[in-house]
Amino acid sequence: MQTADQLNRSVTCTQQRRFQRLLGKSTAGGCAISATEKLPSKIVLYVDNVNVCCSEQDVANFVLNKLSVSINSCYEVKPRRRRNEMIGARGDRVLNRKAFRVCIYEEDLGKFMNANIWPKSVAISE
Repeated sequence: MQTADQLNRSVTCTQQRRFQRLLGKSTAGGCAISATEKLPSKIVLYVDNVNVCCSEQDVANFVLNKLSVSINSCYEVKPRRRRNEMIGARGDRVLNRKAFRVCIYEEDLGKFMNANIWPKSVAISE
């Protein structure tokens, strides 16, 4: 029987391990199995330095209408801290900008990364 400490360590190790999704690439014929349809790859991007007045819906509408890219999900996330950043009174939040996690299909990445359409100084990264 495991002690509470061993069980906690086991749970922590299990939570930290993430399985990478593997998609087959072989085009060789003569195999008994095959895919029923092509699964589109997705990519998650980080949109930073967005005005605090913007909402998830504003970002989603911008991406759909201005970039012509379909969104799988769009969530507000904590902005990444910068050196000498102005932070909240409790010291845990950046108050002068917002950031979003946006999931799109990888085939739309070229349209999404069009710097000429994004507002000046909005930063996009993986």
